Amino acid sequence: MPYQDLAKALGMSVGAVHQAVRRGVSSGLLTADHDTVPHAMEEWFLYGIRYFIPLVRGSRGRGMPTGLSAPPFTEWFPEHAEDVWVWPDPKGTLRGDLIQPIFSSVPFAARQDPELYAWLAVLDVIRGGRARERNLATQWVKERLSRVAG
Repeated sequence: MPYQDLAKALGMSVGAVHQAVRRGVSSGLLTADHDTVPHAMEEWFLYGIRYFIPLVRGSRGRGMPTGLSAPPFTEWFPEHAEDVWVWPDPKGTLRGDLIQPIFSSVPFAARQDPELYAWLAVLDVIRGGRARERNLATQWVKERLSRVAG
């Protein structure tokens, strides 16, 4: 996908997307032709991200559901009302603990693509969920990445 199209879909600048892709290549998460490297991506996603970008909870507010309050977790935990996580978002429909997303345009990007939304919600569980929840998220990630590698 051209950088301009990717930037538009993610709600980011073309420069930020280009820089992110360049970092992905230099770190080994992407190949020179911008394909992902499933093993490296799995390792980073499951074991590195929570230390690199830890989950930060804010006060309560309105936003877009994430973590256990978003797919795919809503399928596994239909009622998890006591601990709702949301990304700050004026278009949000739910009140809960405000979670700082990994990038300011995350709610916008998640609204554009349900699959991306699921990955970002799972990422938040890995960043700050309890052990049982992180284990479910880990299984979800490994299953999806095995499809790419296989």
